[in-house]
Amino acid sequence: MGAPMTWATEIITNRFMLFTSGQVMQTPIRLPLRPAGLPGKVRLSASAGGSRIRLWRNADRTGEVVLPKEWNSATNVPSALYVEGVANSAAARDITLALAYDENPPNQNNPLFKCEDRVRLTVVQVDLAIGSVPDADEESVGGFIPVNADNDNGSTVTDRIPATRDFDTDGYTDDDLVSISLSLQPSTGLSGTLRLRKVEGGRDRIKVWVSTGKATEVPLPKTWTVGTDTIPATLYVEGLKEGQALRDIDLFLEHLQGGTVLCDTR
Repeated sequence: MGAPMTWATEIITNRFMLFTSGQVMQTPIRLPLRPAGLPGKVRLSASAGGSRIRLWRNADRTGEVVLPKEWNSATNVPSALYVEGVANSAAARDITLALAYDENPPNQNNPLFKCEDRVRLTVVQVDLAIGSVPDADEESVGGFIPVNADNDNGSTVTDRIPATRDFDTDGYTDDDLVSISLSLQPSTGLSGTLRLRKVEGGRDRIKVWVSTGKATEVPLPKTWTVGTDTIPATLYVEGLKEGQALRDIDLFLEHLQGGTVLCDTR
């Protein structure tokens, strides 16, 4: 048997699991053991936060791997598994996965015949909700925003036609704006940026405001630095022009690291 200190177990992942409203996403983890062909047994376990994740053999969520999982021979360990976030982390890095190799003979527990690697994970959730639309309907049904063409701004009315439509002015309180809610969880310990953007697929047009007072517009795309900027919990959407089809405007909320989208929702 070779020197125990030359054994190596390693879990390789990007450290962020994804849990987004209305989407199922898995993050691969690799489980290399070196050198190949080791005769001992291998155990994968979650020492913290295991209820927040599920593991699968395949990216299509087949072949669930229930933790703790033990393989009687290192040669039976899959080279990769897929981790699915099922509940967002309460704090950054609050999930711990451990991969342990043990070559002890039966009924012995000598630490010289063991080695272990650990990795901490964060399940990140982004959520974007509009009005009172249930999560399950946000993409299939969507939200509805009226064209803001009435006269809450109090302009002169001639033959029932306001001199200034509401969508052409600002600085007054308007009851025709629709609220959207933004959330990034866990609320502390994360880095990167959060981006709100729109994709206008038809002729319909919208604006986003900080409040129903229409004093401060939020030009899209809008990016906040996580951990530095104050991310608003609520913003307000105004309809400027009607669409030609249902759901031909999309709003996306995205969490990015180094310019790469880690998870998003719409």
